Amino acid sequence: AFGAAAWCSTVSFVGSQGTTSTPRVLRQAGYTFGINKVDEHNGLLTAEKDKAYRISTDGSYHKGHWNTVLGDQEIPQSGRSYWEVKFVKKPTDAFEFIGVAEPSADVTMPLHKNRKGKGWFWGGDANEAFVYTFMELKPGMNDRKMAEHQRIADVAVDLKLFEKKRLDEQWYRNIKDLWTGPGTHIGQLADQWPGFEKGTVVGIDVDMNDGSLAFWGNGKFLGVVKDNEGKPVNLKGKKVVPAMSVFGRDSGNFKQNTVMEIRTGLDAPSRP
Repeated sequence: AFGAAAWCSTVSFVGSQGTTSTPRVLRQAGYTFGINKVDEHNGLLTAEKDKAYRISTDGSYHKGHWNTVLGDQEIPQSGRSYWEVKFVKKPTDAFEFIGVAEPSADVTMPLHKNRKGKGWFWGGDANEAFVYTFMELKPGMNDRKMAEHQRIADVAVDLKLFEKKRLDEQWYRNIKDLWTGPGTHIGQLADQWPGFEKGTVVGIDVDMNDGSLAFWGNGKFLGVVKDNEGKPVNLKGKKVVPAMSVFGRDSGNFKQNTVMEIRTGLDAPSRP
């Protein structure tokens, strides 16, 4: 049983300023949250109608930009929490992201570029899907990775594919600190998952009893999220909130703004 039902077809957006939470509609069952709007958001548009929230970004000219929108309630530390996000409009090929993140996430950056908090999420466009997890960077990892890169570079130089000086300037120096810091988000191709396009419905399924995160796509269970070592991610004990990165762009002739619609308070469907 998939929770989607009666998506609203028309709604007027309103801009937001200041730090506020969208009033939550009381529901009969399930985890319920509102939308946390803050000053740092740029052109974030929100609306609420028929027990669903809509979010969109009034994008900047030509290049466009993302807003990352966080839920205003932490996911409960026990039981299953489930909500859905539907793409009402998806006019561009920009990657967008849906999942969970720490409340400290940078709302001015898309989730895969967030450096202020950990996230676990699904990202993609109409043609590609990736599952992102947070990889902790351990002591010595950068040295090992750089040694590996250096070996590859030495082979390229020996084969006279590149000059060593130019390779150092244009490649090695740019990545020499890539594997430093607390960690980074790693995306893994999910080639059997559906793309993000108009009408796609994403189900986000968190089970804090075992710490697992799973996704549903258009009513089909897609599986439990695993890290880059093939182990199921473990969110147990972590403070996380729903997170969505929504893109918008002004082409000069017309607006190209994705519209996501969010339904909370749903019963979690039975996993296969």
